[in-house]
Amino acid sequence: MSAASGINDAGAVVGLSYTATNAQHAFLWTEAGGTQDLTPDLTSIGGATAVAIDSTNQVVGYYYPNGSQSTIGFLWTQEAGLQNLGPAGTLALAINNSGTVVDNRRSPKDTATLSPGPQTEACKTWALWVARKAPHSASTIKGGSSEPP
Repeated sequence: MSAASGINDAGAVVGLSYTATNAQHAFLWTEAGGTQDLTPDLTSIGGATAVAIDSTNQVVGYYYPNGSQSTIGFLWTQEAGLQNLGPAGTLALAINNSGTVVDNRRSPKDTATLSPGPQTEACKTWALWVARKAPHSASTIKGGSSEPP
């Protein structure tokens, strides 16, 4: 079984897929390259989900590290592979075409941040708005705006 959760303007698709051993992995599909497993070393039951993709095929999502019950948000690029975006309890929810990521950190209490980017009160409010409106969708962030779309 597979489920798509994001698509960019070029038609690249991201989401989750189950392996033959029933492990949930994040994937990227492109017409040129087919399906690519973004979390091949993941063996835990919690699995991984790719949530959103930008125009350069940077992918964000979250996964449960092997043996953990807390998520870690990630950014995946073809060049650098999987990169963690925060501590345990982080969910990466959206990315815009400038590479700005909205994440939600569940510890010590729900907060939303933009990275990289200014952490002004307006940005935090806007990031929370995006996170609440589209917690598991491929939301796009209006580049440069600090107001809800």
